[in-house]
Amino acid sequence: MDAARANIVAGISVVVALASLSLTAFVLVQRGHQTGTVATAAAEKTSTAIAAPTASATASVNSKAQVASLYAKLDIPQRKVELISEKAARLRAAIKKEDFAAASELAGTVQAQSQVQGWDYQPFRDLAEDFLDLHDRDFARHLNNWVAAQPQKPLPLLLRAQYHYRYGWLVRGSDYANKVPADDMRSFGSEMQQALADVEGVIRLDGGNPFAHLLRLRILRGEGLSKDLFDAFSQATNRYPDYYALYTTMLNTLQPKWGGTVAQMQAFVDHYAGPAPANSPLKLLYLELYSSYVMIAASDCRKNGKPDDCVAASLPHLVGPELQAHLRDALQLYDLADGTPAGHYRFGLAIEPIFTDMFGDWTEDFYSGATLQLAATAMHSDTQLKQEHPGSNDYMIDKLLALSWLKKGYYDNAVTKAQDALKDIAATTFPGEAEKSRAMADVYMLMSDAYADLGQYPASIATAQAGMVLGDRDENDHIPCYSYGKLLAYDAALEACNAALARHPDNMTTYFWRARAYDALGRRDEALKDYALIAGSHHGFRADAAIDMSMIYFDRKDNQGALDLLNSYPYLFDPDLSSENTVAVAFNNRCYALMELGQLREALDDCRESLKHGSIPDAFRKEEELTKRLGSPSSQQGAPKSNL
Repeated sequence: MDAARANIVAGISVVVALASLSLTAFVLVQRGHQTGTVATAAAEKTSTAIAAPTASATASVNSKAQVASLYAKLDIPQRKVELISEKAARLRAAIKKEDFAAASELAGTVQAQSQVQGWDYQPFRDLAEDFLDLHDRDFARHLNNWVAAQPQKPLPLLLRAQYHYRYGWLVRGSDYANKVPADDMRSFGSEMQQALADVEGVIRLDGGNPFAHLLRLRILRGEGLSKDLFDAFSQATNRYPDYYALYTTMLNTLQPKWGGTVAQMQAFVDHYAGPAPANSPLKLLYLELYSSYVMIAASDCRKNGKPDDCVAASLPHLVGPELQAHLRDALQLYDLADGTPAGHYRFGLAIEPIFTDMFGDWTEDFYSGATLQLAATAMHSDTQLKQEHPGSNDYMIDKLLALSWLKKGYYDNAVTKAQDALKDIAATTFPGEAEKSRAMADVYMLMSDAYADLGQYPASIATAQAGMVLGDRDENDHIPCYSYGKLLAYDAALEACNAALARHPDNMTTYFWRARAYDALGRRDEALKDYALIAGSHHGFRADAAIDMSMIYFDRKDNQGALDLLNSYPYLFDPDLSSENTVAVAFNNRCYALMELGQLREALDDCRESLKHGSIPDAFRKEEELTKRLGSPSSQQGAPKSNL
């Protein structure tokens, strides 16, 4: 049955996709990948198209029927175990209902079942990552009440610390500190202080479980290298010397961008991994170190505007023969750490984030590919696109190959390798049903991403639904919501968005695509609420959300409202915080608003500012008209021609 399922998945790729249509004539938004990036090409305000209710309803019925047919052919097995994300959802619901007895029992049971094994502390870590609802500000109040109701129990305090830590980073965003607004930095500092106080309270109460010590390190690293950080690391590793995440957190903090040095990174890994036995999980720190060096070299080359071969020239100074030898030794852990199928599974999970990070930049492609080949050899697998013996690889190798092809933009190849990964899974012994189910789910979600990029939206939705049925919540849970929107099936899109948010309430991308669905259905007030959530965040779609909000005001003939809205998001006009194209769009649209309000001089200034950052044709037209009306010289004299 598994082989048949893989063959059916292969057949889905021939589905003919409907053409992608933007919701506005002058605003085109392309969906980003896991990184959350977005490419925007917007011009002057134009009327946003509202889908006819009948057309959307008909498209929804037809699309859902097509998806249901494709999904049925996948023959997804019935899952019989409760996954950790479902337990996290139950915990979240219990906290919101303030049923603290149930919350304590659930969290305590998961903690009792958890252990440090291989490279992770599971399943508690996943529970602590998944139970949050950061966009429900009442959630903090519920956590406070839980702590007050059980003041001597460490778990409520630990989970509240996790909330403050995650919420602080949501407010701050991932930009460098000098690019974060002062108010956001103050809020971040306050949240970190509360998180630190809570987690230290946990450690005082009972010594803390391994995740408590990891969380304390994560909180302290926000301040860079400090005595408190080193002391916390020493205490944590004395208590849990085999907890790998403690070491990777410290190694990452030693990177130059946090105030450390390459020499400190090398010394750290040599100190802890060097004398470790050949079968110690700590040996994998050498792969972490190599990956960090590649990314540091790539970052430095980009920062200094050096040519493409800069990484090749820089890396030999960082990676010598000794590190290369250690790298091979690290990959031998596949067999040495624990040669059982369970050990192989855990090793794959350990290397996955390392390679995922390396795949994030095309300048690192040669090095990530070469290292993946070493890993494939160590894992008794090959990296061929067309395998002689499908189903014989370790599934993680084919999954990583699929991700690599996806990042390169070869979406058909990504689908092919994902299909191979499913065949591998069918032939693999897993520690249990939950682990196999999650492995299949991850591959289906990856395949869904590739189908979406191919424009094969029904196939994208069907495979995403398979992933959602089989596995834990995923950062790509928004794909059905997005894909139904591309099929103009906005009623179905709204239904899919709500289902995704029930499963993953912190997925900001889903809020964006739900706003688009509301917008297309004419439910503008609801769209504005979701757009505002995105526009006020540090999400990669925030500029698109702000522009789309202004379009709603323009459609309402509320030019003053549109102007006030644009002015309320200063990042739209700052090339250090937004792309050149976004800045061009923002100035152009504000030019339109000012022009309609009769503020012609200010409008002309904005149109000219827009043309400094882009070549929007209508900006030239408005500038010419404003110049004539004001009687001032046009900036088009001697200006470069538009490339449009």
